[in-house]
Amino acid sequence: MSGKYVLKRILLLFPGIFMVVFLAFLLKNMVPGDPVENIMMNRGMTLQDVSLRTSEYTKIYTREGFNKPLFYLAILPDHYPANIRTITNPEQKNEVLFLLKKGYRHKNISEYLNIKNILNNNIYNTKQYSVTDSLFHTVLQNEKDPEKVLSFLNTENWSGSASAESCISILREMIRNRQKWFLPSVHFYGTDNQFHQYFMGVVHLDFGVSTKDGKKVSDKIFSALKWTATMVFFSMTILLLVSVPLGLWSGRYENGKLDKWTSHLSIVLYAIPVFWLASMLIIFCTTDQYAWWLNIFPSVGTWYDNPGSFFFQNVVKHASQLVLPVLCMVANDFAFLIQLIKKQTIDQKHQLYVKMAIAKGLNEKSVLLHHILPNVGIQILSVFVGSIPAAFAGSLIVEVIFNIPGMGRLLYHSINSSDWNVVFGILIVLAFLTIVINIIGDFLYARLNPKISYHD
Repeated sequence: MSGKYVLKRILLLFPGIFMVVFLAFLLKNMVPGDPVENIMMNRGMTLQDVSLRTSEYTKIYTREGFNKPLFYLAILPDHYPANIRTITNPEQKNEVLFLLKKGYRHKNISEYLNIKNILNNNIYNTKQYSVTDSLFHTVLQNEKDPEKVLSFLNTENWSGSASAESCISILREMIRNRQKWFLPSVHFYGTDNQFHQYFMGVVHLDFGVSTKDGKKVSDKIFSALKWTATMVFFSMTILLLVSVPLGLWSGRYENGKLDKWTSHLSIVLYAIPVFWLASMLIIFCTTDQYAWWLNIFPSVGTWYDNPGSFFFQNVVKHASQLVLPVLCMVANDFAFLIQLIKKQTIDQKHQLYVKMAIAKGLNEKSVLLHHILPNVGIQILSVFVGSIPAAFAGSLIVEVIFNIPGMGRLLYHSINSSDWNVVFGILIVLAFLTIVINIIGDFLYARLNPKISYHD
């Protein structure tokens, strides 16, 4: 394995992470709903006063950077503004977008909305206004299409109303300047955009703050990651220590008692859904309802840690509660890996090099460990490397059922509360771990078998 290959694989890590962050950012902005409204709702900001609510909305909108462009550049119709996100009022922004999509110029739209706002202030902020202005205001509020508004206004006599006459003049010019076709216009924003801010935050392990409780997303994720990583470590260790010897021995003594026993057990474990197995273990192994001797493990849901205690102390404290979830995580992989090792062992034991080793007088244990195992190792490593990211991703069900404070449970609760900063932060962390583990796996392939070449 050359240093050139190692450097190439490490360099490929960066475009992979960039694409993951880009996709996470894209999906984050495609989530339906208003992110500012979600923040206000999650934090209990049910403000009844309209002006106070608008002020708080604008403050959060600006603080979170939603007023910045999405990316480094944008290709827009030439009658669009350079950045419509500078409009903080969501109702006004929707109205502007509605009119822009119909082909009206942004300059005319601004004049039209300005006269509507002036009339609205006159109606609500002053006690003296004419019936004509009130009727005119009602027309503007109930109809968004400028052509229909102008058509209705032309049927009425609005003499004496300065606002009405001014608005009619603006509407006529607005409709006259309406574009039925347009040219694309390219806008460059530089680094002052939402994606650059998000990407640089990820580079510094800053995923923003939780919209639910205002805590740093990175703190919540890495606190949960410790428990998930602990479960994955124990499950993968058990997977190797149990499945490799059983698979090798079952393949070496094909059709023996151990082979038949492991074959039946593997079929059962592979067929059982993880959520069903977890539920059954909780019902029959954490209570004495069915028999006193079945009350083996503590019940689900007790995860209190003493403040200031070390994580290792917490793991030891809750070790008995980790046994069942670890068994659930390892069950399917154990069944698959043991059958794979068995099949590869059977194939290898009929090869000439094995027969030659036996003919030289080597004992079965030596042949199994020093000749067959190295050749089966590539297949074992392939499954093992793939099982680690799958264990991180598959911990969602197990952690929710057993109420373990890991990334799976955090992801579940974050989705329920629309805490998208946490959700996509977890997505990026899992993707990064998957890429790194696969790169490490490639290095191990080359170390286990020098015949493997990764050169172009």
